Amino acid sequence: MKSYSLGRVAQYARYHYVSNMKHYFSMVSAMLLVPVVFGILSRDVEIVTGICAALYLFSGFISSVRTTYAMRDRGTKILECVVPISNEERMTFMFLNIAVVAPIVATLVPIVGTLIVAPFDHHSVGLVAKMVDMLKEFYLQWPIYVVVQIIGSASLLLNLVARRNLIIAYIGAFLGTVTALTLIGRAGIEILINSDMTQIEMLELNEELSTAIFIALPILFYLCCYWALRRRQMKW
Repeated sequence: MKSYSLGRVAQYARYHYVSNMKHYFSMVSAMLLVPVVFGILSRDVEIVTGICAALYLFSGFISSVRTTYAMRDRGTKILECVVPISNEERMTFMFLNIAVVAPIVATLVPIVGTLIVAPFDHHSVGLVAKMVDMLKEFYLQWPIYVVVQIIGSASLLLNLVARRNLIIAYIGAFLGTVTALTLIGRAGIEILINSDMTQIEMLELNEELSTAIFIALPILFYLCCYWALRRRQMKW
């Protein structure tokens, strides 16, 4: 492709959603059905919001797996490789699917689920206020959204890099992340202890560094995803 085209991104998005319509419908139905069943059985909408909150955190992960499935499946990967779309355009779709579409869908699910369970709830007074508070205190909080993107972008990177044994790759990435964070934390503590800063200054610096790393992680992961997409080969 000699030029970048948002039109091709839109065409590919249509192709992707039509081809995976049954899979997406099944996933969204499961995300709605599970909390609704538990909410009706318990007669409590709080159960719905709790389960949906956990699903929201992993919405990026779920989306990344489905986004790359056609590139990994033996029956569709060759066809996927010859789709007339550039790596930049494909990466744009992947990013939008994980960063925009998945969070929106995962935010609508608890709203619909709450409305379904509301007639069975034994204390449904102030339901609208509860839904507004739920959105303000969780779904519209930017740190929560960044967590979703960290999980989603890291999962996308693993799906693009790991050609086989994806589960082992996930386990290795988890252990590697825990080890890296532990070592970085210890090194940071040693540096702060040996510095001349006051305790308040150390806390402020630690908060600023943590926030910067927190925000930078999904950006770094998405850039690595683009690099991995450009270097991938047809044989997965």
